[in-house]
Formats: sequence, structure tokens, C-alpha cells
Amino acid sequence: LEWCLSRGHQNPSNSIAPTSYFRHLVSWYSQRNEPHVLWLFYEDVISNKRETIVKVAEFMGIEKTSLEGDQDLERVERFTSIEFMKAHASKFNERSLRQARNEKAGRPQD
Repeated sequence: LEWCLSRGHQNPSNSIAPTSYFRHLVSWYSQRNEPHVLWLFYEDVISNKRETIVKVAEFMGIEKTSLEGDQDLERVERFTSIEFMKAHASKFNERSLRQARNEKAGRPQD
């Protein structure tokens, strides 16, 4: 609980959305040091995106040395920017993604 509150998350006082998010965070906390779990905070991603990209790449088994100063790193930064996503909003439409997932999984469409 202390780690969550220290990051600025408030202990929820009601049972609406913040509670489920708070419980979600707490439910994963015990797994944070497992080798198959990468524990990130949105605030950290925003404040140092390049460092976070390198961290994710290393988690996926991509060496940091193959990224630093590489055009791939710059491309990932550009493609994950809010500006890029807004310019290509149709590619990030949740309904389209859900439909593609359902089709691939053989599930009925909405």
C-alpha cells in the first residue's frame, strides 16, 4: 500500500473506477520481481520515454547497445508519440482492434 500511495495514487473511498484500478495495482504488486513481469508506471514512461523504451526492449531480450544512437530507437519514440497516434487515429481505434482480435480468435463480432 505504501508504494502505491507514495506514487500519488489515492486510497479509493468508493467502489467506482478508482477502486478497480487500485485493486489491479495491488494485485500485481507481489509479482513485480518475477522475471516475466515488467513493472512500469505511466508517469515514468512520460517523463523519460527513451529510457522506458530501452527498458522494454531489454525485457524483450533486445540488447541496449543495439538501440542507443540507433534509428530504430528514434523510430519507436516517434511511433509511440501522442502526435503520431492522433495523426493515425483510425489505426488505434479500440473497436477495430477488438474486431481484429475477435476475428483472429474465432469469436463472434460485436
